Amino acid sequence: MSSRIESSLRRRMLATTLLFAGCAAAFLGALAVLYGYVVPALVGWWSQRFDLASEIGLVAVLVPAGVVCWLAIGTVRNFYASPLSETDAVDAPEADHPELYAAVRRLAQQADVPAPDLKLVESSVPNAYTVGFTPSSSTIVVTTGLLDTLDSDELHAVLAHELAHVTNRDGAVMSVGYLLPAVAFAFAKALTSPFESDEEERDGDDVELGPNGQRRRTRWSIPFFGTGGSSGSTGGSSGGWDGGDDGGDGGGIIVAILVLVAIMIATAIMTLAISTFFWVFSSLTLLLLARTREYAADYGAVELTGDPDALASALSKLDDELANAPLRDIREIDGAVETLYVMPLRRGLHGFSDVVLLSDDLFPNTHPDTETRIDRVFEAADDT
Repeated sequence: MSSRIESSLRRRMLATTLLFAGCAAAFLGALAVLYGYVVPALVGWWSQRFDLASEIGLVAVLVPAGVVCWLAIGTVRNFYASPLSETDAVDAPEADHPELYAAVRRLAQQADVPAPDLKLVESSVPNAYTVGFTPSSSTIVVTTGLLDTLDSDELHAVLAHELAHVTNRDGAVMSVGYLLPAVAFAFAKALTSPFESDEEERDGDDVELGPNGQRRRTRWSIPFFGTGGSSGSTGGSSGGWDGGDDGGDGGGIIVAILVLVAIMIATAIMTLAISTFFWVFSSLTLLLLARTREYAADYGAVELTGDPDALASALSKLDDELANAPLRDIREIDGAVETLYVMPLRRGLHGFSDVVLLSDDLFPNTHPDTETRIDRVFEAADDT
C-alpha cells in the first residue's frame, strides 16, 4: 500500500474513533441533562403552579420516556445492532458456492488473516461489504447480483478489496461507528413512528420502507398523550381529582392536565432534536474515514491480486449497473450501511419512499468518484 494512503488511513481511523467517543459522551450527557435537570425542573414548576404532587408529573412524563427508550433499544437490538441483519444477509452454503469460498480462503491466506465468514443478500443490485470487530470475526457479504454481474477475475478483485478492509482494520472502526447513529436514529424513530400514516398504499410505490428496507404499514396514533389525557379527564369528571361539579376546580384540573401534556410534548420534541442532531453528526463523522478507506482497500486489492485491470473493470461495471438499478431495489439493500459498500448507492436516499428528507449537500459523497478510483488503481499497480 502507498505509504501516503496508509498514513492518511491511520490518522483518519484515530480521528474517527476519538470523534465517536466524544460524540457518544455528549449524546449521553445531553440526555442526562434533559431528564436529570430540565424535566424535573419543569415538573417542579408545574406541581407548584397547580399545587399538585410532583410525583404525578414525573410519572406522567418519565413513563412515556421509558417506553420510548424501550422501543429504541428494541429497534437497535432487532435490526440496527448489526448491518448483517439490516440487509437481511444469510449464510451462503459452501456446497452452493464452492468457488466463492475457495477464492476467499486463497486470498485470506495471501493476506495472512483468517478467512472471513461469507453471507449472501438476495438482491439483483451488485454490491458487497465487510463487517467485523476483529479479523477473526469478520464477515464478507455479497449480493446475488454481484455474483451474476462479474466474471471470475473481477469477482476475485472485489473480494480482495473486501479482505483489504479486514487487514487494514478500518472495518472494525466503521462497525463500531454504526452504533451511535443506530441508537440516535432509533430514538428519533421511536418518537415519530406513531404518527406515520399507512393510507398511501395505492400502487405499491408509496409504501414506506422501514430502516432495514422492509415494507410496512403504520397507523396514525398518539399512544401516550391520547390515553393519558382521556384517563385524566375522566378522573376529573368523576370526582377523582376533587374538582366538583361547578367547573371551578374542575377547570383548574383540566388546565393542569393540558400543561402537563404540553411538558410531555416539549420533552419529546427536545429528545427528538437531540437524537436527530447526534444522528446527523455521527453519520457525518463516518464520512471522515469512508473515502480514504476505499482508496486503501483498492491499493490492497491490487497488491493481493496483482491484477489492476480486473479491479478497474469491476468498478466500472458496478458503477454502470448501480446507475441503472431500480430505486426500490437499491433502497432494499441500503439499510443505513451505504458507506460500507464497495460501490456507493444512488444519491438522494435520506428519507422514505420517494421523499428526500435531508439534502444531499448535508451528506457528502460516501465514496470517491469511480473514475478517480480507477486512475488510482493503476497508480497502485505502478507502485507495486
